[in-house]
Amino acid sequence: MVTIDNFEQEMKRQLENIIQLVASLNDDEWQHKMVKYPWGEEAPIGEALIETTIKWLTAYKYQMMMYIKMGGDVPLTTKDVWVNG
Repeated sequence: MVTIDNFEQEMKRQLENIIQLVASLNDDEWQHKMVKYPWGEEAPIGEALIETTIKWLTAYKYQMMMYIKMGGDVPLTTKDVWVNG
C-alpha cells in the first residue's frame, strides 16, 4: 500500500520495474508482441505504450502545469513543462 511515508520509495520501485520491463524487450517484441488495451482492443506493445502511457502522461503533465499557472502563485512558462522535469 502506498502511503505518504513510503511514496518516494514506492515510486522508485515502480520505476525500476518499468526499466526492467522495457530493457527486457527486443526490437522484434516492440513491433510484434501484442498487448490488450483496457477496453479490449489489441496493438503491438510499442504502439500501445505511445498511444496510452506516453500521450496520457504528457497531457496530464501539461494540464497540471496549466492549473499551477492559473493559480498565479508560481511564475511558469511553457519551458517549465518540457525542460528539467
